[in-house]
Parts: sequence; structure tokens; C-alpha cells
Amino acid sequence: MDSLNQDATTPPRESRVKLTPKPMVGGLLLQADLISKKQLDAAKARGGDVIDALFALGHLESQTFLDFLVNYPGISPTDLIHFEIRADLVDLIDQEVANTHEVIPIDRRNGNLILGCANPLDAQALEVIAEKTGLSVQTVLCAPEDVQAAVLRYYPRPGQETEADREAHIRGLERPLRLQQVAEMIRNIDTLPAL
Repeated sequence: MDSLNQDATTPPRESRVKLTPKPMVGGLLLQADLISKKQLDAAKARGGDVIDALFALGHLESQTFLDFLVNYPGISPTDLIHFEIRADLVDLIDQEVANTHEVIPIDRRNGNLILGCANPLDAQALEVIAEKTGLSVQTVLCAPEDVQAAVLRYYPRPGQETEADREAHIRGLERPLRLQQVAEMIRNIDTLPAL
């Protein structure tokens, strides 16, 4: 039956499709035989983030987890070294959220916030960030140490200078340094012997 002649009481085809929730990362690791049910239960009993608990308990190596994520459908790895993160993006997520969930905003396009994440399957983190920013969240996989380095770079500790502060300081020194170089050249010219 075509859509023009469809009975008014028959719901459209799309409404009959049930959406299944995304599986939790612990369950995915279990399905992939990277951890056992007993190890997953121990991590859950510990409380907090399951992945952190699996690492702490020695049930999962970080490289094994990274390899798992790289091969997971829909996850794109990226290298944060190639990103210069704008201040307006950094302002979207506070330092506590960035540290807690190991995320860093790297771009914003068409109402979507693109996050570099150590764990792009962390549904709780994505929900928190979407709620706080009012934006849809898309993720790319980044090495945990790269995310931590980016968080330190863009979210300095109290009393620590930011990258922007350092750059402004360097720009402020450039002109006096150039003037010193010009003055030195003039002194050298004055001391040259006459030919």
C-alpha cells in the first residue's frame, strides 16, 4: 500500500520500529570475551566508573581497551596533537567534567559538539555533557594520556598559566626583543671600520 492510500488508523512504518538502547561498555567487553562476568561484577561492586574499576582491579589493560574501542563500529580514532582548541569550546565544558569523564571539546558544527574522549562509549558522560551544553554530542576516540595532556593544557590548575596566557606573554616580549636586536645592529654598524 502506498503512503497516499494508507489507512488513517495504520501508524506510519517508522513508528513501528523499536529503538534498542546502546549496550553498556562493560557488557560489550563481556560479549567480546575481554573480561569475565565475575570481573564485571567485581568492577560494578567497587562503584564509580566500571572501566576505571576494571583497570584498577587489573582485569583490563588500557591498550586492550583502546584496541577494543578502535575496532568498535562507529568510533573514529584521532590524535589530539593536531588540534588547536578554541577558547569558546573550552568554555562549554568545565574542568571538573573534563577531568572526571576524560573528555575535551575539539569542535562544534551544526549544533553538534565534537568531543575527544578516552571512552566514547561512556553514555553517562555524554548525557551529562549534552545536558550541560544543550548540544548533541559526537565523539572521537583519543588516547587517555592525550586527553589528560589536553585537559592540563586548556584547563590549568589555579595559579598555572594557560597556553593563551603564555602566547600573549611571548607576543608581548617579541617587540622589545626586536627593538633590542635593532639596537644591537646599530651598535655593530657604528663599530665597523671605515673602508
